[in-house]
Amino acid sequence: MARLACRTTDRNEALYFRRVISAELHPFMPAPWTGKANWTKSFRTKEARKAVQPYPRPLPQRLRV
Repeated sequence: MARLACRTTDRNEALYFRRVISAELHPFMPAPWTGKANWTKSFRTKEARKAVQPYPRPLPQRLRV
């Protein structure tokens, strides 16, 4: 099975997010991606540490509701 969403690099090693769009949804995509098979979004950085936002730390057990 193919990966549906992944973080990848372009030829300049800039990081971007790529998501595969199913064929049935191609006509319904917004203007820049109408009819295309992939949706892409640039992270505008070459550093993976800056591109990936860390998850917030979970609350300690005593503070949970």
